[in-house]
Amino acid sequence: ETKIEAFESWEDIASRPRMADAAIIATPDALHEAPAVALAAKGYHILLEKPMAVSRSGCENIAKAAKDAGVQFAVCHVLRYLYLNKKIKELIESGAIGQLANIQHTENIGFFHFAHSYVRGNWHSEADSTFSLMAKCCHDVDLIKFWAGSECVRVSSFGSLLHFKEENAPKDAADRCLDCPEQVERACPYSAKKIYLETRQSGHTGSACVCRCTATRH
Repeated sequence: ETKIEAFESWEDIASRPRMADAAIIATPDALHEAPAVALAAKGYHILLEKPMAVSRSGCENIAKAAKDAGVQFAVCHVLRYLYLNKKIKELIESGAIGQLANIQHTENIGFFHFAHSYVRGNWHSEADSTFSLMAKCCHDVDLIKFWAGSECVRVSSFGSLLHFKEENAPKDAADRCLDCPEQVERACPYSAKKIYLETRQSGHTGSACVCRCTATRH
């Protein structure tokens, strides 16, 4: 008979003798480092949700802890294992599309997903999580590295809060979508009622990702 235990926090698990071969860490982004370091020291192999950590020092501390403990460690950059992305890698390495010159990769997050996760969701504030390139697009950075087959030399990230400001709120808008007057809610593309309730009721889910690889042929 399988015994299932629930814990109040990861610290409760770390305080006990090792009870499994591996641990999956899916805490919020800013809370990856501490449990990863502690559980690696306990001898757990670690599967860590992306991003690895929200600072370079955090990443280095986790890597050192895993190496010192001699445990296996992996980050959940899962997109490189999808058939489509593996096929792109295969075509690049085979030379079928010529010599790789550059990769232009665009992730169309979708306004509904962005509103859900990065405006009203857990990743709405860099202070509570991390910046958008790290929180969402570290998958894309990993794909580019995977396809290119080389180490990243330099990364830049820039942006600003442009639209989601108080002065851009619709006239007569309430603090909560479900409290908005009907004429405001119906016209708002970010309506939680439309995104969460009506969209799911109609059976539509998911988001889109578009990528493009360009190469020169000799």
